[in-house]
Amino acid sequence: MKKLLLLLSWVVVLNANAQLAPYSVAPDFTSTDLNGVSHNLQSYLDAGKTVIMDVSATWCGPCWNFHNAGVLEDVYATYGPNGTDEMMVFYVEGDATTTNADLNGTGNNTQGDWVTGTDYPILDDAAIADAYAINYFPTIYIICPAGIVWECGQAGPDGNYWTAEGLHSLIADCPSANFENDPTILQCNTPATSACGVGATGTITPEAFLMNLGATANLTAATIKTYKNGTLVNTDNWTGNLATYESAWVTLSPVTVSATDVVTCQVENGDDLNAGNNEAAVNFNFTAIGSVVASAPVIEGLEDSNYPANGWAISDVANNGANWFWNDQGQFGLDGATLFDFYSAPSGETDDFISPSLDLSGLTAAYCNFAYTKANYLSGAGNDKLQVRVSTNCGATWTTVWTKTSPDLDTEPATNSVYIPNASTEWATASVDLSQWAGQTDVLVAFRAVSGYGNILHLDNINISAIPSNVNDVKQSFESSVYPNPSTGLITINGQRDTEVKIFDAMGNLVESVYMNNPVQSLNLQAYANGLYNVQLIHNGVATTHRVTIQK
Repeated sequence: MKKLLLLLSWVVVLNANAQLAPYSVAPDFTSTDLNGVSHNLQSYLDAGKTVIMDVSATWCGPCWNFHNAGVLEDVYATYGPNGTDEMMVFYVEGDATTTNADLNGTGNNTQGDWVTGTDYPILDDAAIADAYAINYFPTIYIICPAGIVWECGQAGPDGNYWTAEGLHSLIADCPSANFENDPTILQCNTPATSACGVGATGTITPEAFLMNLGATANLTAATIKTYKNGTLVNTDNWTGNLATYESAWVTLSPVTVSATDVVTCQVENGDDLNAGNNEAAVNFNFTAIGSVVASAPVIEGLEDSNYPANGWAISDVANNGANWFWNDQGQFGLDGATLFDFYSAPSGETDDFISPSLDLSGLTAAYCNFAYTKANYLSGAGNDKLQVRVSTNCGATWTTVWTKTSPDLDTEPATNSVYIPNASTEWATASVDLSQWAGQTDVLVAFRAVSGYGNILHLDNINISAIPSNVNDVKQSFESSVYPNPSTGLITINGQRDTEVKIFDAMGNLVESVYMNNPVQSLNLQAYANGLYNVQLIHNGVATTHRVTIQK
């Protein structure tokens, strides 16, 4: 079975790109549970039941946590065959290598006993997971009597695990053919755009998900109107032939958008007997590349979980879902980083993480310094690639100035688990010479990731300034810390004996250099102005850098 993405606490912003599209037709299946009882999905749907399906794996920690929360047990007891008989619940074991011993908690690939105390059927059938295009565990699907499926996830609108009552309320969201003629818009997509420049707008081509909920009549024609902030901007006429519950994606005319626009798709049909389900709206979160101008030095520590921030942008090159995400685990602890999900991005998937529009006019030399860490996938290593690219024409053309491909890109041993760094010693630093663009304005720097279907890359502490990192493409190999942070000017360095200490201001100027004769040493920086400083520690030819803010 293909590698699956194990969801951990750090991937709250991670979205699946290969799951079944919302409101897809649910693949039918017949499967026998652990007690020898055969179950056919379509039979339950024909009986008017809404089905909840938990696709998990016995080794998956988040799956185990959700299972033990008892949510689905409560749904089954209250709304299942022994309750109101409105719903059915299945646990589907999605890993083909799982054994019966794993399910019962006695195997070598399990979090515990999944069987004891579980009254709803357990289907050990990875073919179901394949049919439903599962891209990560756990995936919680709701399947409507109409045979339509969408992912409801583990959490409700409040961010906590669903309650039985909350999942039951989703029945109301199931499409139902209650009128003779009833065209409906279930979803309106607004694909990504890559406009560039301060105040730039973008052009999107909306797509409307049209479904026929007419109980008796085929849908052969409809008018779809597109509104921006309540104002009609486009009218498109659709023709086709959709039977009851059949659907189609309809590509609409382009719309020009900016950051705060709301795009609404609305369907009209002269025979429509139910106007209450005719539109879907989406808030369009648009960030133009290069929409913010930043003067060097640019120091991006990626602490802000409102990602991307500070004028940085993500470009989804193939317009199929970007794979750059924010993670709270940074180079020096829980201070934030960005990551690229090589683990689940298919081979060839390409996305860019792009800087603000850089003003390098005050520099005679320029460097892009950053830290990174990565492992590869043990069972079939991928040739994941990271590049640093530069553009001076708003992304029309790019120059590649740095490239690393796994295994050269990897800083840690390969693993089949999702790679998450645990210590600063796992990180390497790189320094890329951008001096040929020093003195120029409107410079973009992009980190381009090209997936080889390997394992996670983490990127942190991007510093674009006149000062190169002393150590280029070298992995960190000693633990150190600088505290307190922020500081009134008195700091303590905890490192190694015989360590050179260099302190740079935010402009990249060296303001102080000392030598540590002891592993713990204090420094007085009270003579320097308030602001951000980089404290670089160099020991045995290896460097590590800490950020300190002086606030007096």
